[in-house]
Amino acid sequence: MPRPITVLTLLSALAQTSGSCCTSNSLGQVNNHNDQTQACCRGGRWDGTECWISNLDDLTSCCQGKGSAMCSF
Repeated sequence: MPRPITVLTLLSALAQTSGSCCTSNSLGQVNNHNDQTQACCRGGRWDGTECWISNLDDLTSCCQGKGSAMCSF
């Protein structure tokens, strides 16, 4: 039986934003680094491309520690 969606679950999902570790090249094109994003997605939900998390500070810090910036969508 599926788990019922509660108000708390819904509010928690709404409070999250997505981000990923990224860099830009000389043409200004953004390159996402999925391996770095997945490694930095602690306390969030990795969807295969982005990390869904309520606070981007830890993700930003981790991405910077790996030599990337943090892109938020």
